[in-house]
Amino acid sequence: MKIDVIVDARGELGAIPVLNASRELNHMNSGEVMELLADKEAVLDDIKELESRGACELLSHEQDDDGLKVFIKKV
Repeated sequence: MKIDVIVDARGELGAIPVLNASRELNHMNSGEVMELLADKEAVLDDIKELESRGACELLSHEQDDDGLKVFIKKV
């Protein structure tokens, strides 16, 4: 998968990771893919909310020693 944008929100609290991702999505072209790096799995619920509003498509996510990696496509 080609990653167009990486947003590193590790260490950010509350809704800040999703706010950063949402802000970056506004600058992306349709079809581009973002890799969001976060600490908390709760970010997935927030991304799913963005997805339900038609802002993005949650492609996949994975957990590793560095945290959570969420792959999001701009629609």
